[in-house]
Parts: sequence; C-alpha cells; structure tokens
Amino acid sequence: MIKLQYFKDRDWIKNRIMKHQNNKIKFPYLWSAVYGILLAGYVTFTLLDTFVLPKDLVYIGDITEQNNITTDATAATVTTAAATADLSVITPKETSNTQDIFVSESQSSKAQTFDVTASAVTEEPIITEPEEAVITETGYQSSSILISITYERVDDTEVYIGEVVIKDPSLLKAGLANDSFGRNLKQYTSTIAANNNAIFAINGDYYGFRESGYVMRNGYMYRTNGRSGEQCDGMAIFDDGHMEVYKEPEIDAQALADRGAVQIFCFGPALINDSEILVNEDSEVEMSWNDNPRTAIGQISPLHYLFVVSDGRTDESRGLSLNSLALFMKSKGCNTAYNLDGGGSSTMWFMGKVVNVPTDGRRFGERGISDIVYIGE
Repeated sequence: MIKLQYFKDRDWIKNRIMKHQNNKIKFPYLWSAVYGILLAGYVTFTLLDTFVLPKDLVYIGDITEQNNITTDATAATVTTAAATADLSVITPKETSNTQDIFVSESQSSKAQTFDVTASAVTEEPIITEPEEAVITETGYQSSSILISITYERVDDTEVYIGEVVIKDPSLLKAGLANDSFGRNLKQYTSTIAANNNAIFAINGDYYGFRESGYVMRNGYMYRTNGRSGEQCDGMAIFDDGHMEVYKEPEIDAQALADRGAVQIFCFGPALINDSEILVNEDSEVEMSWNDNPRTAIGQISPLHYLFVVSDGRTDESRGLSLNSLALFMKSKGCNTAYNLDGGGSSTMWFMGKVVNVPTDGRRFGERGISDIVYIGE
C-alpha cells in the first residue's frame, strides 16, 4: 500500500509540473516581444534625441546688449572687452614676408578694380576709402573691409581662398542657425549668411553635433563644459582681432572670456601655431578619411585673415589631408590656423552665391549646419 501510494503521489506531482509547464508555453515569446518593443523604443528615442530633436535652446533675441553677461553654466559675469576697446588705431605687426602683399602678381588680373597698395614698412595691405563699396564677382572693398577671392589647384583639388582685411575686429562675426543656440538646429550656410546680412561666410564648427566643447559667439558664452583628451584643440578670437589655438583641458572657458575672447570654436585640430605646423601626414579627424572637403580659418597678421575651403570626394577634386591644408595655409603666410568642420559641411559663400561645390560624397549641394563665421558691416 505504501509503495502504491508513493507512485500515486509521484504521478500527481509529475502531472502538476507538466500542467504548469504547459501553461507557461501558451505565451513562449511574450517577454521577448516586450523586450524587443522596449529596446526599439529606446533606440528610436536616442537617435531622435541625438540628431533630430532640438534642445537647450537659447534665442538670440533673448540676449540683451550689455557689457557684463551671465551664463547659466557658470553663473559668472563675463566682461565684453570689445565694447570698450579703443579701435581707433590699429597697428599691424611687422613682417618680412614679401608674399604678404594682398594681391599677388598672379592674381592681379582678377583684382584690377581694387585700389590696393602695400606698405613699404609692413608689406601689409592697405584699405583705401572709396565713396561706396566696390563689388565684383571675386572681391569687395569698402572703407572698412577688403575681400579677395581666388582659386588654386592643390593636390588634384579645387581650393578656394578668401583673403580678408578688416579695420575693426567686430566685423568678423558668427551666426547661428535659426538665430538660436541648441542641439540639432540646422540651416544652410547660405541661409544663415543671408539672415545676418553677411558679405562673405564659411561654415563654422557644427557645435550642435556634440554636447561638449566651449562655445562662445559674438561675446556671449553658450557652453562651458570642455572636451577631454590631448587632441581637443580649440580656437579663440579676441576683442583685438587676434587668433589663438589652445588645448581645452589646459584652460577653461571663463579664463578665455576674462582675457577678452569674443568667439570660441570647438572642432580642430589646430593646424598652425606661432608659424609652426602642428599636424603631420598621419593626423586626421575622428570618423573621417584622409582626403576630404575642408574648411579652415587662419591669421596672417592682426585683422588680416585667410578663409580656406576645399572641394573633395569627387572625380574633379580629391580633397585635402590635414597636413596638406596646413602646408597650404603656411605657404600663404598664416602664423595661426585652425581646422573647422569639413566634409559635406564645407561651404564658402560670397554676396549671395555659394562659391565652391559642397558635397558629402553621395549628393551635391549644401548641408544643414549649426553655425557660420562671416564678415559683415
């Protein structure tokens, strides 16, 4: 009897286990489906948040014109030195480089409408004062701005050079997409330039593509959290018009503002510092191949700048490496130079027209970006 009862109990337990397992098998993929839905939702939100949904908006119209401005990130007062700087006398640095003359002999045919001479002491371009601005397809001259656009073939690549001389540092400005600061805000270079009444413009550093890196535009500090790493080069333009490149981990944004910075960019790398080339043949921007469309800004002397944009990724233009770009800018007399966003962003704009041939390698035409650097009265 005991043995018979044992087998009966064992069969009862076995039946209960089988019944429980059968109940579980009714929805064998339920948790997999739930997990898949949650994962897909998370990935979709992350992609939208990173590339589409705008955030951290700061509208330019909300910024009052004042010398002392306070940022949300630092809660500190930044003195805008440019508002009080004496710009009545601008003395260029002396230079022995005879190629610093604004219009070279090879370019003279393109600039005959300009009254441009070279100082015997500084060999720097001198801006004459016409009664009204003189505008051609490749140049602009007023009492305060001189712009000359030329083209060169370098390493099987079309390179566009905008040489700019200004009398007042405030004429070099920055513009933001939608006149606002924030992630994923994008407009074409041409649109931002037209909205700001620019004369000449190039694309900026595409600050909106990342969440770190110092950002200051026209004297207003928008972002003070820096990037980390030895390769995080930044560039600042100060209220006297001079450019400096630096390592973000070595100086904070407030220190730059205290010294009179009015524009701070966070792309890189730095190409030239104190007339020394900082990149070599192995240098390259992350997530980028060697020959690319490029955009860079350089300084020849105080208030004398070189804006360079190259085409690339086409049969007509291979593109430049960072080393080739640095060598080119050094050959043009730049003692400081900085690499801005390139690839499909690289765009040069002058008086209502796109000068170069923007492409990302898949389609031709401008790409939406977050900011520009421009010259305007």
